[in-house]
Amino acid sequence: MKWSRFLTPGDKTWFVPGDWNAIDDRFGNKVKASTVGRQWDGFRTVHPERRHEQDFIRSVPERIRTPWNRPEPDDKFVNGAFVATNDAGSGSTED
Repeated sequence: MKWSRFLTPGDKTWFVPGDWNAIDDRFGNKVKASTVGRQWDGFRTVHPERRHEQDFIRSVPERIRTPWNRPEPDDKFVNGAFVATNDAGSGSTED
């Protein structure tokens, strides 16, 4: 039969009811669509790769805090009868 070479899977041109030819996105080969799977990045290929397990790890956020804290007191400078406080730009002095 002269059409027998078209019916061999080596040529990738054989007939399968309900199937069609597709191109493998990774290697560029012509394959049947029933043999193609979807890879994690959207490629259609015969041997799809799985995503790496490290892609799904969610780290626990660190909470770097002290168990308790005390606000820093205002600076007071005393020189005899002169007292200056470190008020933010108020410029007031007491005699």
